[in-house]
Amino acid sequence: MEEESSNGYVVNQPRRIVHNWALYNSETRLISLELLPMMRPTDETIFGAGLLAEDDGSSWFCLDGSDISTQSHDCKGIPIYLNQIKEWMIEYDSSMVSISIRTNVAW
Repeated sequence: MEEESSNGYVVNQPRRIVHNWALYNSETRLISLELLPMMRPTDETIFGAGLLAEDDGSSWFCLDGSDISTQSHDCKGIPIYLNQIKEWMIEYDSSMVSISIRTNVAW
């Protein structure tokens, strides 16, 4: 059973990694990542698709092309369509980007 904290976040929800992913709206039009930081989850219903894998804590996308990145074009995973995205969080610094999304099922 899921439990919500006082700030509305679901605690003890599993974390998964989705590789080679895309976000789209209810009309199956792709959502631009440039617009995502300016959108609110209530602006539009957003869904996602990609390859689902377990989160071992080492998957990051590296902007400078260095060997730190574990992302590759040959990612293994299960093809999946995500249900409605409830919220997202974008974290970045000078060389790395992380986009976390939450559905009813997982982060």
